[in-house]
Amino acid sequence: MKTTDELKQLAMDIIDGKVFLSSMVNPQELIPQVFMALMFLNKEQVEKWNENRAFFLYEYYSQASPANINGYPVFTSFNALSEDETLSLNVFMKEYKMKKEEFLKNV
Repeated sequence: MKTTDELKQLAMDIIDGKVFLSSMVNPQELIPQVFMALMFLNKEQVEKWNENRAFFLYEYYSQASPANINGYPVFTSFNALSEDETLSLNVFMKEYKMKKEEFLKNV
């Protein structure tokens, strides 16, 4: 489970374009090819993932391999958020985006 500070930092990094999100992949069937580590999960890991209700995958662009699939970056690692963490993240993203826009208006 991510801390509030970790989720806030992630929200800022997403808004600032540093993070690739599983929701950016279309069609969704490409997700295991984009986040290649998914293909190597064993049964126990999948069960744990389902138990923790993994809802959302992401990785920092800095972790992308040189390869790509249909124009999407390819990652050999990934991070996951639960549904509850994703809901909190969305709140932080909206808050950061509003504050950033307000700041830029006054520049």
